[in-house]
Amino acid sequence: MRLFLAALVPAGLLVPTVLPGATRVAAAGRPAPAMADGAWALSYLADVQIAGPFPGGSRGTGEGTLTGTGVFEVTGGGIAGTHTAAGTAAATITVPGGQSGPATLNLALSGPVAGTTGRPVLQGDVRASGSVSVAAGGLVTAVPLDFDGALGDGTGAPLSRFSLDCDRVAGSWSVDLRGTGESPSPTLSISGPGTFVAVRTGQSDGTTPAYARQLSQLLADIDGFVGRVGTAPLDTAALDTIVSRSEVLASTLPVLDDCAPTTRVRTPAYSTLVGVEVARLLAAARAQVAHVTATDLVALVTMGYRTGAIGTGATWPGAVALERALRNELDRRGEEAAAVHDTATATMATVARRQFGVVKPARRPARPVRAVRGVATIRLSTPTRGRGDRPTLTWDPVAGATGYRVVLLDATRRPYWAWRGDTSSVVVGATPKAEPPAAGGPRVTRGSTWTVVALDATGRPIGLSAPRALSP
Repeated sequence: MRLFLAALVPAGLLVPTVLPGATRVAAAGRPAPAMADGAWALSYLADVQIAGPFPGGSRGTGEGTLTGTGVFEVTGGGIAGTHTAAGTAAATITVPGGQSGPATLNLALSGPVAGTTGRPVLQGDVRASGSVSVAAGGLVTAVPLDFDGALGDGTGAPLSRFSLDCDRVAGSWSVDLRGTGESPSPTLSISGPGTFVAVRTGQSDGTTPAYARQLSQLLADIDGFVGRVGTAPLDTAALDTIVSRSEVLASTLPVLDDCAPTTRVRTPAYSTLVGVEVARLLAAARAQVAHVTATDLVALVTMGYRTGAIGTGATWPGAVALERALRNELDRRGEEAAAVHDTATATMATVARRQFGVVKPARRPARPVRAVRGVATIRLSTPTRGRGDRPTLTWDPVAGATGYRVVLLDATRRPYWAWRGDTSSVVVGATPKAEPPAAGGPRVTRGSTWTVVALDATGRPIGLSAPRALSP
């Protein structure tokens, strides 16, 4: 179903909101790029609620996650394409015989999507098929599911965009699929929030590229953490691995030559394949911030800077409010820890505050600061200039460190990009290989600075570098 959303973005069909309170505007000095005609590959997921009655007289409710892929063509502002999706929903169902109990609802969705630049909605019909299995009293009753659906009440489903580039579009939408009069169950509905990524491709034969399926899985992997925020400490190492996989995948995606000279505008702002889903994760952390540990909070903010979900690399203005809320909470934790002599938390917050720079752009150079007690000094070795806009950053390893955190600040000392990993060097953007000039992603600009923090196995900072200037 994300295919639907992605398909409409290129034609300018999206409404300007993506997360609560956020509006989408072009970055300063960055005109909205024109979406070129051609083939686009779509990856999406949706967390849905399902309500019956179902075909055959069964009734009940359920919830689950749908993931899918699709392809579409943009021609002169018009959009046409197809999509497929699959998912399993945990449900409570009552079958016609009166049996009621836990059920597994398997769904397979398919259908065409069409749209024009005249309406900021997704238009089309969808067919859902599958089965409901109810276990009760030692018996399992299977009920087939097959119905035709329309998006909303037939007028379409509103869409929102998160980031926009000439060959990459990400966004979110509200899934609203309802049974039609032709369906045995016209009141059945499937609804909930979804996210998508569309990638322009040279393929035009209607075949969905393999990377589209890999990307929908990455979105689903991060989505699996959204509901767990605040319930227990997060497996941030697993999240880092997912983001690393997305960076590797991004380096293999096609970069069309005609994108660079015609529609790509070189600006610091950038988008990543999983930025829209990481923004959902950060929004969940903000909603449950009282139950998020300080260690997880630092890791999530770092991930936000790494994926362009927040910071000056972000392409949606809602990033500012989200970043401020998380950073303010981190500062509050540090002050509270210092007051009660919680040295570990106070040190973690102090180091993060220094490395993350400022929330509001600074007009004056940073003042020299003293070393943090108990934290070693790390020596950086990358030259300050002359290594291009995507250099390799290197530093001396620290004894006892199991990982490192890198943060790149822009000329106003605002955080622009970050990384976390276990090596003592990283290419800006964390790409595993050199990318062509047309490729998107974070880039060093004049007046940037960078720092490195060394972390032990518990995530505690044991090393911190002084800021080092960096220009192309």
